[in-house]
Amino acid sequence: MQINTIAKAKYRATAGLPSFVIENHEAFVEFLKSYFLWSASRGNELILESLKNANDIDTTIDDLLPSYRNAIAKAFPDNTKSDFRHFSKFLKNFYGIKGTEESFRLFFNIIFGENATVKNPKDRMLIPSNGTVYKEYSILVNSVSGNAFDLLNKEVIGDSSGSTAEVSNIVKLTDGTFKLTLDYVVGEFSLTDNIVSGSIKCAIVPQYKLLSFVSENSYHDGDLINIDGLLLVVNRIEYGNIESVNITNGGTGYKKNDRLYASTSGTGSGFIAFVNTVDSNGAIQSINIVRSGFAFDKNDVVLSVRSESGNGAVLVPVMNQEFMKIKKLSIANNKKYPYGNDGHSVTLQDGTIINFGPIAHSELLTSYSNRSSPSSTTANLHDSYYFQNFSYEIVSRANTKNFTNDIKNLMHIAGMKMFIKNTYENSYKSNKNFSVVIS
Repeated sequence: MQINTIAKAKYRATAGLPSFVIENHEAFVEFLKSYFLWSASRGNELILESLKNANDIDTTIDDLLPSYRNAIAKAFPDNTKSDFRHFSKFLKNFYGIKGTEESFRLFFNIIFGENATVKNPKDRMLIPSNGTVYKEYSILVNSVSGNAFDLLNKEVIGDSSGSTAEVSNIVKLTDGTFKLTLDYVVGEFSLTDNIVSGSIKCAIVPQYKLLSFVSENSYHDGDLINIDGLLLVVNRIEYGNIESVNITNGGTGYKKNDRLYASTSGTGSGFIAFVNTVDSNGAIQSINIVRSGFAFDKNDVVLSVRSESGNGAVLVPVMNQEFMKIKKLSIANNKKYPYGNDGHSVTLQDGTIINFGPIAHSELLTSYSNRSSPSSTTANLHDSYYFQNFSYEIVSRANTKNFTNDIKNLMHIAGMKMFIKNTYENSYKSNKNFSVVIS
């Protein structure tokens, strides 16, 4: 076997050589024989070592790197900031987190050598009825033991109801009771509760609770009602519409289909009516109301007729029966309820009747712990484009102008709309922003 290998090596060394080389260049021929003998003796070892090196990303030759890239990172751009030998070791991890914020950060570091953050426009979008309501309460107490002022910034518990809250403010009133402002209320305090924190105990004093009311037609939004220091506010009235028109004076010279108009110093619009019939002198006899209007909030509505020849008509609007009655009423500044557990009724000068009972606490403030729902929010309206549930924005200093297709092919999440905002700072620290949209 060994002799056969040597013979083959010597034959391969001289095979194909011209005869004059064999005869005149003995040293060269001996060199070739020696090389082929050496290659025959270590060939398998060299091949295995070469394959082993080619299979290792750290030791393979540069000429093989394009083949590696085509096999495992075909979608990655060629001109990356990171060394391919290094970042290729983390491709499995990268593909495993594709579509997450971390994957975008890693991608931008690899390709551009810059950081990136992902923002969700839906986090800045107005979502109706999505705000978390935050309420602040007040209770009146008499001190039983300890100093009531020491309850400030402490958690208290109702020993009967088990309700808890944090005391954020304490005021001593002229009658000797203490007014506690409560935050983070859990549960509902009862009239039988003692407010307890450590060795401090206070008994709850009843306050007014608004039970019901029967209103007359004499109120406006925001009106205040003072009942011996108990202050109530009219949150909203029943808005009006014009149900019919009383003709006090028909005037003269009017024609059928002359248009009526309603004017007021308050709100209200949408009233459409026309002269329906007139007598031989053009006096208005009847009115045809097409639309009665809506949202009138004051009783100073005046009707006029636009006519080419008519004049002198006096028309009086007849509003709906509930117009200017109280629709929503609340207590703005509460006080001690002196009638025990009995109900109490108050009749105002205009005939409005308000019924009260006792309650352990009153609501001071209603607000929102996030800004995605209130009408006064700075959140943005849904536009089915940027501000929607299925969009996201990548913000980075990287210049992505020539890489948008690469980012889309490798990173983009199906069914989403991608936005890219490029930011950079020049030598004068002036921020510049550019946006790219990828659907």
